[in-house]
Amino acid sequence: MLYAPGVTWQLTDDGPHQTATAEIAPRGEPVGLELRYGTGNTRPAFQPEPRRREMTERFWSLWAAQLTLPPLAQDLVRRSALVLKALCYGPTGAIAAAATTSLPECLSGVRNWDYRYCWVRDGTLAATSLVRLGNTGVAMKFLDWLLGVLDHCQSPERLSPLYTVRGQALGSEAELGHLPGYRGSRPVRIGNAASTQIQLDVFGPVVELVTVLARHGAPISTEHWRLVEAMVTAVQRRWQEPDHGIWETRGPRQHFVHSKLMCWLAADRASLLAELFLGQPRAEWAALRDEIRADILANGYDAEQKTFVCAYRNRPWMRRRYRSVAGDYCRRTIRVSSVRSPLLSASWSAGRVYTVIASMMVCRGQRGRSCSARRG
Repeated sequence: MLYAPGVTWQLTDDGPHQTATAEIAPRGEPVGLELRYGTGNTRPAFQPEPRRREMTERFWSLWAAQLTLPPLAQDLVRRSALVLKALCYGPTGAIAAAATTSLPECLSGVRNWDYRYCWVRDGTLAATSLVRLGNTGVAMKFLDWLLGVLDHCQSPERLSPLYTVRGQALGSEAELGHLPGYRGSRPVRIGNAASTQIQLDVFGPVVELVTVLARHGAPISTEHWRLVEAMVTAVQRRWQEPDHGIWETRGPRQHFVHSKLMCWLAADRASLLAELFLGQPRAEWAALRDEIRADILANGYDAEQKTFVCAYRNRPWMRRRYRSVAGDYCRRTIRVSSVRSPLLSASWSAGRVYTVIASMMVCRGQRGRSCSARRG
C-alpha cells in the first residue's frame, strides 16, 4: 500500500487492472510517499519520517562500518555488501537472489525469471563473501535457515536448488499473460521451474561456508557438523549422476564439470574440517575426494586444448577455469588463447565480444548477441 498524505490520485483502467497517477507541484517542501507492506493501515506512523530515516541510515552505516574492506575498490565492495545484506530475510535468515521478478536479461527478451527466492548455492556464496569481510552473523543465521530446510527433506541428497525465504517448496512456475512486463518484455513469470531440477553443485559451497566460518572463529556447533555430514552423504550418493548444473539448463541433464568440482569441494572441505578442527580424520571422505578428482581429470579435461570442458563428452568453445582440483600448473592455467579466440569475432580491432546466450542448452555454445568492448 502507498501511503501519501495530501496527494490526490486519479485512477484509470488498464485492462483488468487500474493505474494511479498524481501530479505534484514542487513548493520547496518534501512530499512523503511511503510504501507499506503487509498492512492496510492508513494512519500516520508512530515515528515521523525524518526520525525513521535517521534510524535507518544509522543502522546501515553502523553495519557497514564493521566490515573489513580490502584495499582495492572499497566503495564498490561496501556497496555490494550492503546489497547482499539487504537481500537477507530477517525472520528466517534466508538470502534472496533478487527482490524482483521478470526483469529481462535484454529488452524484449524471453529470459525473464522470478528470482525472489533463496538459492541454496547462491545464498551460501553470498554469506561466504560477507564472512570474508568480517561479518559472520549473516552466515550463522543463513545456516539456521538451511538446517530448518533439511529437517523437512526426505534425505539430504533430495535438497532442492531453491526454496522460498520461509524455507518452503515452491509452487509451479506460471506465466502472467495479462501483464505487459518491463518495457514490453514478456512473459512475466512467477515461480521458478529450477526448483524441480537436479543441481549437484549445491553441496560443496555449504561445506565451504562452514569451513570459512571455522577459520574466522565462529562458534561451530554439532548442528553445523550435522550439516556437513549431510552434504557429504548427499555427494556420496549422487555425484556420479548428471544434473542441470549452475546454468539451470532446461534440457537433458549432463555431467557438468562445475557440478563435479563442487562435489569434490564438499568432500575436500569436509575432510579438512574433520582433521584440523575435530582431530578425527575421515578416510572415506578423503577417498571420495580423490575419486571425484580422478574422474574430473579423466573425463572433464581436454588434454589437446589444455582446458577443462563444460561437460563430459562435450567439446564446446565455452571453457571454464577450474584451479583447485587440477594439481599441476599446466592444468591449473588455461591458455588465454583457448578462451579468447572462439569468443571474439573475426575483427578483434572492432572490439566485439560474443557472449553466451542459449535458450535451452548453454553448453551447445550458441552464439548470441554481441556487445561492444574496449581493449586495454
